[in-house]
Amino acid sequence: MHAVPSMPKLAMTSERVALYFDFENVVLSRYRKVHGQAHTTRDWEATKDGRPPVEAIMDRIATARVEVAPFIDFAASFGTVTLKRAYADWTSPFMAGYGQDFGLHAVELVQMFRVSNRKNAADIRLAIDAVEDVVRQDHLTHVVFVSADSDFAPLAQRCRRLGKHVVGIGTGGPTSIYLARACDEYHPIDSVPGLTEPERVADESPEDFRPSAARADQDMDAPQLQEPDLRPADAGMLLERALRYGHERSDADWMTAAFIKSFMQRMDPLFNEKTLGFRRFSSFLEAHGDIAEVEHTTTGTLCAFDRHCAVSLTRTTALRRDGESLLAMSEVISTFVL
Repeated sequence: MHAVPSMPKLAMTSERVALYFDFENVVLSRYRKVHGQAHTTRDWEATKDGRPPVEAIMDRIATARVEVAPFIDFAASFGTVTLKRAYADWTSPFMAGYGQDFGLHAVELVQMFRVSNRKNAADIRLAIDAVEDVVRQDHLTHVVFVSADSDFAPLAQRCRRLGKHVVGIGTGGPTSIYLARACDEYHPIDSVPGLTEPERVADESPEDFRPSAARADQDMDAPQLQEPDLRPADAGMLLERALRYGHERSDADWMTAAFIKSFMQRMDPLFNEKTLGFRRFSSFLEAHGDIAEVEHTTTGTLCAFDRHCAVSLTRTTALRRDGESLLAMSEVISTFVL
C-alpha cells in the first residue's frame, strides 16, 4: 500500500465560472449531423425573414433538438457558475422552445437578429461581452465556451492571457483545431455527460442541391476536427511525458491519476480518454501498462512511471514516425519522377 502523495488542493468554493453559448451554431451543427448539409441549408433558407416552417421542417427540428441541462451541469463541475449567457436569434423556428429550457437554468438570452447569411454578428457580440466580463469581474476564474465556430480561438487566447482557465466545448465539422489548442481544456460536445448521441435520419444531399459560395467558404475555413486528433500511440507518448515531468517536479514515485490527467490536458488540451474509447481515465492508464504502473487504493487511483518500458516505447514510436516520414518522402519523389 502506497501513501497518497501530497498534492495542492483547490478550494472549490472559490472557483467562479462564466458560461457562454454560441447556441445557434450548436443547434445548426446538431441539425447538420442529424439531417445532412442539404436539409440544413435548405430548411434554414426556408425559415428566414419570419416565414413559418412547414410541418416537415418542424419535425426535423424536433428530431435534432439539443439538450441544455448537461452543458449547465458540466460547467458547474468547474465551480460556481455566476454568469450564463446564450446568443441566438430566438425568433427563429430553429430556436423554438429553448427559451423555456434556458429560463429554467437562469441563463440570460441575448437576441441576435438575422441580418445576413453570415452569422458574424453573434460571434462579435459574444467576444465583446466575454472580454468585458473577464476584465471587469475579477472574481471569474474559469471561462467556458460552447460553440461550433472556429473564430473563437483569439478570444480563448485573450482570456488565457488575462489569467482565466479557458474550457472549450465544440462540435465536429466547423470547429477548428486551432480553437482546441487555444484552450486550457477542450471537450468534444459528444463527450459531455448526459447528452444523447443523435442518430442520422437523412440521406446525403439531393441532386439539385448546390451549396452557396458563402457556405462553402465557411465550411473550409479551418482544419476539421471530425476524428480524435491524438492517435493511441501519441496519447501513450503524452502519458509518458506527463509521468516523467510529474515525477521530476514532485519527486514522488507515485502520483494521483487526477494529477496526471490534469498535467496531460495542460500539455495537450485535445486529450480526452473518451475519444480514445475509454470510459474512465483509470481504464486508459491500465491499457498503458507498458508505460505506467497502476494501483487502486481506497482513496483513489495511483500511478507510477515505468522508465524501462517507457524508453522502449519511445524508441518504437520514433522508429514508426521515421518510417512514416521515409514513406511519405518516397511517394513525393516517385510523383515527380513519374
